[in-house]
Amino acid sequence: MRRIKLFSVFVLLALLLSVGTGAVTTAQDDDTVGNEVVFSVPIGSGPGEIGYEGLSIEMLPWGPTALAVGEDGTFYIVDGANNRIQRYDATGSPLSPINFSDEIIGVIDVEAKGDNLVVLDIAAMTPAVRRLTMDGTLVQSYPIPKTFGDEMLWEGVSGIHIGPGGEVYVVVEYVRSVLQLTDQMGAPLTTLRSTAGFQDTGGRTYSTRNAAWSVDPHTGGVLVRDPSGDVECITIQVPHTLAGLRYLQAGRDGSFFIVVEELTDADATIRVGQTVHHYDSEGNLLGQARIPLDDFYVLVENGIAVGPDGNVYALVPKQDRVEIQRLTFGSKLEPIPGEEPVVIDTSASTGVGNLTGTLGCRSRTSMINVANNYINNLQYLSSVNIDGACEKRTKPRYLAGRGHYESVAYDAGGWDTREKPHPLKRGLAGCRRVGAPSARG
Repeated sequence: MRRIKLFSVFVLLALLLSVGTGAVTTAQDDDTVGNEVVFSVPIGSGPGEIGYEGLSIEMLPWGPTALAVGEDGTFYIVDGANNRIQRYDATGSPLSPINFSDEIIGVIDVEAKGDNLVVLDIAAMTPAVRRLTMDGTLVQSYPIPKTFGDEMLWEGVSGIHIGPGGEVYVVVEYVRSVLQLTDQMGAPLTTLRSTAGFQDTGGRTYSTRNAAWSVDPHTGGVLVRDPSGDVECITIQVPHTLAGLRYLQAGRDGSFFIVVEELTDADATIRVGQTVHHYDSEGNLLGQARIPLDDFYVLVENGIAVGPDGNVYALVPKQDRVEIQRLTFGSKLEPIPGEEPVVIDTSASTGVGNLTGTLGCRSRTSMINVANNYINNLQYLSSVNIDGACEKRTKPRYLAGRGHYESVAYDAGGWDTREKPHPLKRGLAGCRRVGAPSARG
């Protein structure tokens, strides 16, 4: 697998909750096979293409951020770098794009419901869920409160979910909280409503319990509550460290999908494995499929979706193309590099690799202090800062007007770059304050 930091891919939820899952692609008996490439998309900014940005050495590359599959089999890919949604039919032929208006800044999740799209615009000055028509017209915005009780939402909102009645939910840190934002008619609630989990059309509710690393780092579970209140706990065990569990979707036959993330430290480097588990209505494991994170060229926030045919699809961004893959489920998985194929055996228990060397590189206190600097950083940017010109820098889309902005500083050189240049960035001294009078810009 590619050596990457741990990141979580929140899966698209509850699209087409009435579909069956009998058509799930499965491998033959004990065969270990890869996923099927449905179609590929070229890289670029033209018709039918998906863009990448931030490919210079000092930046984190990014590109497509989310995938959805409509009721008619249309694929919707959020083309973040080009600020639009690209559409493709079931064969991969490009359809007309949906261009975002200037007020939509950074979409990281999308859901298709009927003749509307619902997107999560997390990079706006006030993060919001937005409802669009299929031509991109903004129908309604639902601002997300900064806090809910003692919980900070803006830093943790990771995705959206459409309930069986059409109500909209926001999901915090993928599974920690599921908060209802609108009613079934699309009207915003006066206050967010906390829920017990994700509900299917049959009235069953699904929630996940991640591993307690200090007690048993291998084991987590899925709680399935039926309408009568009875709860079934399905145990999920992995040979390495269980990093997270997420509900994906349930079918009308009662079967459901769970995304499982796992940590291993092969070659003394932490690696992330991500698989999708398919369970029947009784909680029996039917098969597993692997998301090929080793092939990912950029991070994808929400790149897994279930189609109307019951198959699971993954958005896989490679260096020279973006692939839509249909997951193949079986009793064996493509192995993590350096390991043997994994055979399903819920009774097996193996040891966790020694993570001491990696975890010991930096103290917990040091990491927390650095993280707090990023989380609590707030900068006021005036109209001069926003609208001024500088030949050395390009203004990001999210700087929509004067105001206080969270996250890292816009100018190069540190936390207070409008006053002094960073010693390693002398060449950018003329840009220490965007728009300030200078012979260099």
